[in-house]
Amino acid sequence: MATEIDQAKSANSTIDQGKLAELSPSELAQRLRVEFGVLPKEAIREVQRRRDEMVPELIDLLEEGTARVPRGEFELGEGPFFAFLLLIEFEAESACDAILRAISLQQKQVFELLGDGVHEFLPYAVPGVAHRRIDEVLSLACNPGVNSWVRGSLVKGITLL
Repeated sequence: MATEIDQAKSANSTIDQGKLAELSPSELAQRLRVEFGVLPKEAIREVQRRRDEMVPELIDLLEEGTARVPRGEFELGEGPFFAFLLLIEFEAESACDAILRAISLQQKQVFELLGDGVHEFLPYAVPGVAHRRIDEVLSLACNPGVNSWVRGSLVKGITLL
């Protein structure tokens, strides 16, 4: 039985890059579900071009990854990671809850889901996405139960703010 990542990989390899613009937001979000180490450049560019209509799909992809990683399910590949980065790039305030839930996972799970995005991009989520919810960010940054790298990135984000 093919996994979700196998199905997305198969779909990625059979689609003409010029046809990405014709995909529904849901279908386009599926193009981000690539195996680890693969960069779906054309799909990312199309998501960036259609940012407003893609935000809900990206939130769903991040939420799905946040729910699956604790169960040891990685069928979404790099999808949640790319969703996380794009939501921060888009400064999507509507993604704040999803991002806060993702970074609140257990130590190892946060990195399984978001990788180095915690170090490189999470600081920019504070001024771009969570600036209206600074009390929640401060609470996470001061919580010893939250991954120390996440807490450090949140403090860096607060200084950026």
